[in-house]
Amino acid sequence: MTVYFPRILVTGPFNAGKSTVVKALAEKSISIDRMGTTVAFDYGNVNITGIEAEIFGTPGQERFEFIFKIFAREVSGVLLVVDASHPDELARARQMLDLVGPRIPYVILANKSDLPGAIPPEEIAHRMKLPDDVPVVPTVATENKGVRDALLMLAEMIIGVR
Repeated sequence: MTVYFPRILVTGPFNAGKSTVVKALAEKSISIDRMGTTVAFDYGNVNITGIEAEIFGTPGQERFEFIFKIFAREVSGVLLVVDASHPDELARARQMLDLVGPRIPYVILANKSDLPGAIPPEEIAHRMKLPDDVPVVPTVATENKGVRDALLMLAEMIIGVR
């Protein structure tokens, strides 16, 4: 049996690794970018372990927040990608999370967790003032580590298994 989720949003601050997460999860993906930076969105189809979903990645810069708001209107869940090696961006990540609102399930991807200076998931949760039940998953999207686990956790949250 396959469960279909119509729209999963992959978002987070600039340079956190959102496009890489979309590419790691999707069988096929497209990215609308300029000089290596997403300026519209990333899109991909996911079909893993009984989950089929459309995933949309948004640009992380504040000037593209209007795109984020359009996609955030009707999503099943959110994968919020943060760069664990740049904790100075966590305030922006929290701001983006607040724009999504409390009714949408979300999982935090502590991406680039293999880099020097990366802070652990517990510290990210503390600095972002996350509720205790919000998963913070260490990921290395360039090596496809942890991203599937994060998606599966989100799927469980959406269908109410957790």
